[in-house]
Amino acid sequence: LTPTIWHIHEMIFAFAATIAIAFILTAAQTWTGSRSLHGKPLALLILLWIACRIALYINSDVSINIAILLQSIWWLSVIALYTKLVLVVNNQRNYVFIPLMLIMAMLNMSILPFGKHSPCVAFITNHDLGVCFTHGDCRRSGDPFFYAQRCKD
Repeated sequence: LTPTIWHIHEMIFAFAATIAIAFILTAAQTWTGSRSLHGKPLALLILLWIACRIALYINSDVSINIAILLQSIWWLSVIALYTKLVLVVNNQRNYVFIPLMLIMAMLNMSILPFGKHSPCVAFITNHDLGVCFTHGDCRRSGDPFFYAQRCKD
């Protein structure tokens, strides 16, 4: 992965999506009245997440394949756990998060194997969402910090 693609991936999926998943799994306890992941299984899920981050940081062909495997296992574990929590108590109101998590997982998996050729990355770069980082044209991004720091005339 290029540094830009790695950064996009980690900010969206290692940071934002992980926070969203942590919130959903914590809130699911209240929604369902059932205890969510805790103790050693939670520690193992965290170690899986950390191992994936390390594999992506190494950034070799082998480590990227390992990261894809680890990230897939992480997503499948999280989605399966949440699905079990809401299905067991028939909490239909919160079924909506199951397809949303599946979509996040698919977007995540669309970046890792394809890197800069991913449809997800193409969308981000073609809609100026990452223009300052991907093209260096900070003036188009409208961000005064990057304009002042990186695009001095």
